[in-house]
Amino acid sequence: MIPTVTLLRAVISVSAVSGDFNLLSSVLNGQIGLCMLPLASSNGYIKPLVPINLNFVARVFDLVTERKGMSIQRKAERYSTLSASLEFVKALNASVSEGELPKIENLAGILGNQVNAKNVMSGEVIFYSRNEKLEDDVKVIIPRRVSEHRNTIDRLTGAATPFVVTYMQVSKLVLLANVPKGLEQQLEKALALLGEMGVGGLRSRGLGRFTLEKIKLPPEDEQVLGKIVPITIAPCNRYALVFGELPLSWDAVEWKNSFFDLQVITGYAGPSYAQVLFGPLIVTRPGAVVKIGDCSKTHEVERIEIGERLLPSTFVFVPLVIAGE
Repeated sequence: MIPTVTLLRAVISVSAVSGDFNLLSSVLNGQIGLCMLPLASSNGYIKPLVPINLNFVARVFDLVTERKGMSIQRKAERYSTLSASLEFVKALNASVSEGELPKIENLAGILGNQVNAKNVMSGEVIFYSRNEKLEDDVKVIIPRRVSEHRNTIDRLTGAATPFVVTYMQVSKLVLLANVPKGLEQQLEKALALLGEMGVGGLRSRGLGRFTLEKIKLPPEDEQVLGKIVPITIAPCNRYALVFGELPLSWDAVEWKNSFFDLQVITGYAGPSYAQVLFGPLIVTRPGAVVKIGDCSKTHEVERIEIGERLLPSTFVFVPLVIAGE
């Protein structure tokens, strides 16, 4: 899976190379949110899948399957559709009292009435809402881990030192984008150029290249997408599912009542002639569940100059969330 922050950094570099400073400023100011998700093919449609990789969330969904009498492998990868993810957010908001953490048993009881589970032939488990239909032969298209053995040669002694290179092999991914009006075409051009240049590592070997194709989602997924909003306009004192990056410095989130995995990203931004090192960014992985507190607060960031534009020195992305209404 290509981390979303890696994709955003690549878009930043491409927009800097193309001289599109409006797009560059929008990304760095957190006005553009991107999320890459695996997918399932069912009933002639492509359905985005949200990875269930959090212990708390996985325990809730596993308890749902137990109460339905289903058996799943412990190491099976779990995914939920957009509609099932929205049902989980609704269950959270319905089961939590003021100042209390959600209880797994209560969540599973509410969620079990709204979602179903299906074992896929390839070994994965998909959770989907009751208003969705999945074919019995539904196909899940997810990145596969590939390992290659290589050697380094000591030029003085001629000794060889073996090592292993691991990368993700992807055939298709779904890209969800939250883009301000007027920047859709610029982002499409940047992504098209990025597809030719490649994203991630080992690009010199041809890896990381892709082509864009617009797809039509099922009606139920289109309805869910209409509920995806930036955190700045998300309902306060509610739970939300985060698809994009969420900076921990943002004081609009109640971190003690949130559930997420973290990764730290750093690197350079800007064109090759004006590379600037941005500070470390602590971000959540896709599928994080956060409690939105006082969303009226904003986070001030130090600004630096790239070319003739003032841009943030650290990335502060406005994440994509599903409003927990």
